[in-house]
Amino acid sequence: MSRSRKDSQSAFQMPLRLEWGTSPVASGHEAVDRAILSQLAGERYVRQVKEEVLVRSPADAANHLLQHVFQPFDTFEQEELWTLLLNTRNRITHEVMVYRGTVNAVQVRPAEIFKEAVRNNAVLMVVAHCHPSGDPTPSPDDVQATRILVQAGKNLDIELLDHVVIGRGRWVSMKERGLGFG
Repeated sequence: MSRSRKDSQSAFQMPLRLEWGTSPVASGHEAVDRAILSQLAGERYVRQVKEEVLVRSPADAANHLLQHVFQPFDTFEQEELWTLLLNTRNRITHEVMVYRGTVNAVQVRPAEIFKEAVRNNAVLMVVAHCHPSGDPTPSPDDVQATRILVQAGKNLDIELLDHVVIGRGRWVSMKERGLGFG
């Protein structure tokens, strides 16, 4: 992920604003909805999670992301940045697609990343983005962005639990590796 000037962002780097379940185009089928959403650059995608998903570890978050968000992985041609919003009991309440970037970068603006967390009164958040190359190794830009997000979370009293980088069937917890946290 890289920070870049606003005037250099592409249409695919704009924040997304489609409220899940309120759009006439949301079909309820994830594959169809993903295809529709891929055409709606500039629209935010927010999905309320109705099942009880408890996040006790980075593996819990990564497994949820691999099974419900970044699936099927081969359809991701650009980086996407998502957040998982959690309540005080570490249960996921919402999945939010915040940005869609380029093949190897996505712009980071903390206000946009935390917007839905504030709106939904989340106290915890996991940030995740995919590397379409399939290699989940965090870049120096990923580490810098994580530092910025950790500080923003402290300022907002919303704890950033982790930043997970997703690759093809693999993932990296930046918190476990001490990258950007601390």
